[in-house]
Amino acid sequence: MSITKIRMLLAAAVAGASLVLAGATSAVAAYPAAAAVTSPVLGHWAPAAPVPGMPALTSTSSKVSAVSCAPSADCAIGGTYDDTLGNPQAWVASGHAGTWSNAIALPGSITTGGGHSEINAVSCATGNYCISVGETSTDQFSDRATLAVDLGGTWQQAMILPGVGTSSSQALSVSCPSPGNCAARGFYTDVSGNGQVFTTDEVNGVWGSAAKLPGQSSQGHFSTQSHVSCWSAGNCVTGVVVATTTGLQAIVSVESPAALAANTATVKFGQEQSAQLAIKVKPETGGTPAGQVTVSAGQTTLAVVTLKRGKATWTFPPKKLRPGTYQLTATYASSNGYDPVTSAKKKFVVTK
Repeated sequence: MSITKIRMLLAAAVAGASLVLAGATSAVAAYPAAAAVTSPVLGHWAPAAPVPGMPALTSTSSKVSAVSCAPSADCAIGGTYDDTLGNPQAWVASGHAGTWSNAIALPGSITTGGGHSEINAVSCATGNYCISVGETSTDQFSDRATLAVDLGGTWQQAMILPGVGTSSSQALSVSCPSPGNCAARGFYTDVSGNGQVFTTDEVNGVWGSAAKLPGQSSQGHFSTQSHVSCWSAGNCVTGVVVATTTGLQAIVSVESPAALAANTATVKFGQEQSAQLAIKVKPETGGTPAGQVTVSAGQTTLAVVTLKRGKATWTFPPKKLRPGTYQLTATYASSNGYDPVTSAKKKFVVTK
């Protein structure tokens, strides 16, 4: 049985400081597909050309799956190539203003003996910071959602998203409004075999644990389409297609920014009760968030408080923390359909 190869082409044009992606064109070809990029010419699309370095990865098929450019013209591109067994493996390349580095196998994601890895989405923020998301598997059945960071043109080792456990999962979309602050969406298979949408956020360079998208208790038998876009850190919208017993359903969720404030930044050991935290969760699209907020100092949980009309206060008990400097955060978990979110860190000092 013959397999028709599809040739995927990518072109870039510069208008001011922005790069534009042309819709990938496809044409039936009698030879293996080759991912392709172009150099920019002001106001015009240059002829498509193969991605630099691809022949070193594969002599058969390759494709472009995702590309993103920040306003600074720092870009990332990624896709898959076929290994010697014919299985797809993830590749990435960095670029600036239309000039691309050689494609490389995504570090830490390449599998052997029948496994595969893929890139589903890429997002770049000003500051030469990009994130790719996708999945990797050591066989053909058990995917694990993965992410990788491009720092200044150097791709770091891919990692399994925290919190996805051993269930089958894929990361499908990512958005980074600023370096170290991103949101990713995807799906995982629960213990009943149903697909559920997960959300996870990077705050100040640290990824939180993936969690089920609040809302419907059962989000369908599969959730293969998931998109997220952020206009600033902690302010994101996700749109998802889920399968229910009556058909496909579109759902949308807005991330709720959480603010943490303290009446004092320094207290004396044994007198911590003089410090009080004020917590506020404010949605961008109206409504009143309900649920609980976990107050933490680093990795230590200090308290779990319940929101009232989107707000909460908490007073430190004495001698809860030893003398030292701490970074306080408030992590919100909704009970009425808003996205989970973690506040920016708040410095707190306990003196002797």
